[in-house]
Amino acid sequence: MICCTGQSNQLKSFGDISGASLSCIATPNGFLFGDNTMKLCTVCSCNKPESEFYTIAGRNTRRGRCKICENKARDLRRKANLQADLAKTLANCAVRNGILVDPMFCESCDEYGRLQKHHNDYTKPYEVSWLCQKCHSRLHAIKRKELQNA
Repeated sequence: MICCTGQSNQLKSFGDISGASLSCIATPNGFLFGDNTMKLCTVCSCNKPESEFYTIAGRNTRRGRCKICENKARDLRRKANLQADLAKTLANCAVRNGILVDPMFCESCDEYGRLQKHHNDYTKPYEVSWLCQKCHSRLHAIKRKELQNA
């Protein structure tokens, strides 16, 4: 099978002196011998070792996409959301430099705690709403429903 790296990802079996077989997996980084756990990428459908997949933070599992496919998807997302990324970066720099001061309470529910910045318009990077995680998630859920119904 040809993977997203353009190389063949084959599984071969070799007999050793005792007659037991040893598996060998050809990967772009060389050969893997022994009992390596394999995983199927959900994008390129290549069977790869688990080390070729990023781990999910805080969980003892790995992502469904291999590192190569994950990086390609990240690059596409960044290109599509360039304006949003720029607005977030400018707002973060403004907070760090003291131009924007984050309040202590959510603008929506007045809850005390750590707040997140929300941009209603990415062309105005310094106009942000300070929301708690619950209100910020709720706002984006409403916006998603509006886009689906439109």
